Amino acid sequence: MANNTDSALKRARLALNMTLEEASDALNAINGGAMDASLMSTWESGRHRTGKRNRAGLCQMYRERPEALFAHQDGAATSVLETFGTVVVVKVLTRWTDLVEAMVDVVAGAREQLVVTGSRSRE
Repeated sequence: MANNTDSALKRARLALNMTLEEASDALNAINGGAMDASLMSTWESGRHRTGKRNRAGLCQMYRERPEALFAHQDGAATSVLETFGTVVVVKVLTRWTDLVEAMVDVVAGAREQLVVTGSRSRE
């Protein structure tokens, strides 16, 4: 379970219900590397910085931007919300295609359903 002091990198892993071992194996499959869970832990805590290749692999694996995942390593918060320790980070979507992709991601990751109908439901 993530808490307010966890890095975005750790929160991304926990959001996928992955252990450190599972995440390191998945990253190795993407990058063809040989990293382990202890190194992943040092990245999440900010004790070590990730290199370019591993950053790219982690962004691909977690489907997040590097600015969001590695702010704790780079000494910058991704948003005002994250500065104050809020687990939720707001993203502003400016393109229709980004909005559609975000909505599909929400539906794909849903664990519960809410169905609403009304006069505007035809859209």
